[in-house]
Amino acid sequence: MLRLPVIGERVGPYLIAGLLGRGACGIVYKAIEIDRSSALKLMNPAMAGSASAMARLKAEARALMGAPSHLCLSKFKDFFEHPGIGSWCLITDLVDGMTLDQFFEKKGPMTVTSAVELFSELAEGIAALHRAGFLHRDIRPENIMVSNPSRRLVLLDFGLATAVADHSLEAWEADQRAEQTLVRMQINPEADLAAMSAGMKRRTLLARTLVTEPDLLLLDEPTNHLDLAAIGWLEDF
Repeated sequence: MLRLPVIGERVGPYLIAGLLGRGACGIVYKAIEIDRSSALKLMNPAMAGSASAMARLKAEARALMGAPSHLCLSKFKDFFEHPGIGSWCLITDLVDGMTLDQFFEKKGPMTVTSAVELFSELAEGIAALHRAGFLHRDIRPENIMVSNPSRRLVLLDFGLATAVADHSLEAWEADQRAEQTLVRMQINPEADLAAMSAGMKRRTLLARTLVTEPDLLLLDEPTNHLDLAAIGWLEDF
């Protein structure tokens, strides 16, 4: 039968030092092994009989084990079943700080420079996760920690993360590129190509080429069919 550990109790080699958070499916504790602090996550007793909750915890462990090492991604340490509390325990590095929504509520908005720097680094971590074959699927301020003292953003809670086959990931990334390119080129995805003007047809064909990420792109008089904003974007493509 699943029960919650008490402060000061040992769960395997870890000493329970305090409660960090509680969610619908899981509860997270601060745990200490010798002189190192970790986060210990186990199932919420309210979900003890739920096969889906157990599957979610195991899926989170698999995703963390398969995730690449990156400063902006939660780091896997251990996953084991502890009969004393009747639950599997997921151990990750403890990130000291506050969640992103708590940060904004307490500190207010970031400067543009800080936001670009921090979120660019986080985006690199998410891209590395995608290249490893995983989608997080639950990226929101409550699942992003602003760490102390570095103020680095760290993505937590991989409970909804999904492993995808390489071809599925490539298709997903292609869909994202197509959507972003349509927005940048101001093209209506529902428009009828045959009914477009000659200029819009050329713009659409260019957009289709850009989605394939060509190594070399030669344009003949692009100013005839593109506005300055689109040309500026192409220069950085």
